[in-house]
Amino acid sequence: MNETLVMSKPEEKHIGLVTIFLIFFKMSLTAFGPAMISLH
Repeated sequence: MNETLVMSKPEEKHIGLVTIFLIFFKMSLTAFGPAMISLH
């Protein structure tokens, strides 16, 4: 199960970038979500 280690195909690289972006987006939501709610 080393499919995540093999990043030879462009599709897999794209999926990896999307996964990193989704993780960053979720972290930013959890960080700024309560702040936005408290501001309103």
